Amino acid sequence: MLNNLLKTTKLALLGAVLGVVQGSANAQVVTVPSTYVQPVSAADTSKPGFIWHMSQVASVGSYVQSSSARADAQLGGLLGDNLADPSVAGVASGPAAAPSPSTAPLEFIIPTVINMDRNGADAGNFTPDDQMPGSPGTNQGTDNQAAEALTWLDLPAGDITMGVNSDDGFRVTIGGGSPSDKIGATKVGEYEGGRGAGDSIFTFHVDKAGLYAARLLWYNGGGDSRVEWFSVKADATKVLINDAANGGIKAYRAITGPGSAYVSSVNPPSGATGVQPNASVSARFRMARRRLIPRPSACPSTARRLPPKPAKPARSRR
Repeated sequence: MLNNLLKTTKLALLGAVLGVVQGSANAQVVTVPSTYVQPVSAADTSKPGFIWHMSQVASVGSYVQSSSARADAQLGGLLGDNLADPSVAGVASGPAAAPSPSTAPLEFIIPTVINMDRNGADAGNFTPDDQMPGSPGTNQGTDNQAAEALTWLDLPAGDITMGVNSDDGFRVTIGGGSPSDKIGATKVGEYEGGRGAGDSIFTFHVDKAGLYAARLLWYNGGGDSRVEWFSVKADATKVLINDAANGGIKAYRAITGPGSAYVSSVNPPSGATGVQPNASVSARFRMARRRLIPRPSACPSTARRLPPKPAKPARSRR
């Protein structure tokens, strides 16, 4: 199974790693393949909401501070010790365990909605805001934050309009074998760069109704930090994802039954700039397991494309 996955993702992997960073939210309607769609009956209704992975670091190194490439690298544990505070539960159901290893993101469970501010202040479309889990960090700051919300969304067939209000940027991907899938998922919306709290609205299409893996990647460069994730109804009303009482799209942080194999991480991350043509490329693969939103530290299989070795000097004959 792993060999087949390696073959089918080879071209997509290289394209994702060497892709050019886009500068704003998507304007065109993209179609999310139904390859990995799960039946609605597979939803674990005892586990509504999201897994929230949170990280904060002292320095972003050579990465652009307000960029999705930096956020992906940081959540992958590549930018140093995690300073996010595990004792700040906020809207989560409880505090997080200490990061293990020290560079790994914290893991919180959010059973409700994504409508968060760094310190619970009110901004954006929905008030009051919830306290963001893990923020402020153990250094009492909010610079260099990165987080991801992982979930399964119960999507109807047809065009779907969503939005994210963020400070700073974000990226939403739908589909793939898992919410953590870095290759099989389809990017449906993003804002790349820094900004004050602002909306990005985007529309995508699904041919088949069912449960789709989904990931909201979010980051803050410095100063204020907040994020909202919502859908837009036909009458232009905005409603938070998983606000079922007001007609919002239902979200589940787990499903039952076996899942699909998927690529859980890529290094260099998608959107990275300055990558040399002969740079090594690595990818981590996960096989199908019952727990479909894994902890970031788990990585059963790793594949690498190494740079070519220098040619050996020819031997002269005497």
